[in-house]
Amino acid sequence: RPGVIVIHEIFGLSEHIQDVACRLALAGFDAIAPDLFTREGAAPPMSGGFGPLMDFVNKIPDRQLLGDVKAGIDRLKHGAEPAGKCGVVGFCWGGRVSMLAAAEVASVNAAVAYYGRISGPPTPNQPVYPIDVVARMHAPLLGHFGALDTGIPPTEAAKLRDALAAHHKAGEINVYEGAGHAFNNDTRESFHPASSKLAWERTLAWFHRYLGL
Repeated sequence: RPGVIVIHEIFGLSEHIQDVACRLALAGFDAIAPDLFTREGAAPPMSGGFGPLMDFVNKIPDRQLLGDVKAGIDRLKHGAEPAGKCGVVGFCWGGRVSMLAAAEVASVNAAVAYYGRISGPPTPNQPVYPIDVVARMHAPLLGHFGALDTGIPPTEAAKLRDALAAHHKAGEINVYEGAGHAFNNDTRESFHPASSKLAWERTLAWFHRYLGL
């Protein structure tokens, strides 16, 4: 069975993300949904606003996150029933990590990103963004973005699509009309059923195509 690492949103390893891992397992994949905030503890509650939450995640180095993704894939590949090819799928904050993994983690064979941030100012902990590493992407990338997402607008998705084409990379970037940010999360008001259904069908088809089953 091929394997998939599920990378959670900025809120941490929620029941929704655990459910996504279960959906992948039911579809025939070995899935791991790691808590990438294990070392730092639980993320601050939203009652304090986005400021404390952003400060919390921005202190985590990308190299640590990508190392944990690699460790998850190693676990899948060297377990009691070793997995075959492995992919990653990330949501929101995890979507950015998934796109970076497509370039920086050699053992990733396919990547899917749901509304992950594409570009931004570099920092010591986040020195690059997905748009900066397109030339190094070795794993085929599937992206899902909402047309009504004000934080990651369609112009950003178009920029990523153009960069993939310019560097002759295997990729497909989809923008869903009527959908905003976090349109796949069926526990939030942002949930957009039609877009979520289509994106999930495309995600499974992508993994079937590049990971096999």
